[in-house]
Amino acid sequence: FWDFRLPEGEEKNKDTSAAAIAVCGFKEILKLDSSPKIAEYSEKILSTLMTERYTDTGTERPGILKDQNGSRSYTPYGDYFYMEALSKELGMDDICW
Repeated sequence: FWDFRLPEGEEKNKDTSAAAIAVCGFKEILKLDSSPKIAEYSEKILSTLMTERYTDTGTERPGILKDQNGSRSYTPYGDYFYMEALSKELGMDDICW
């Protein structure tokens, strides 16, 4: 969820950009520590993001990853980290930064 301190009864929107960023961080940690639990979390989050519920394949949309930043919107940074996570999953570790 995008905000863990929401008052009771408020809508708890998802933050897929944070999920994509977490996957990238998990992939970096896994380079140094082959923890099965971290690998499991990373795989589960990325698999969830790759579903139709969160990945927008429409060509008329302003982005790829749905429900970013808790506002049901698209952001450049969320899409960037999603693409980075997918690239790392495919073994392409040479990221520009």
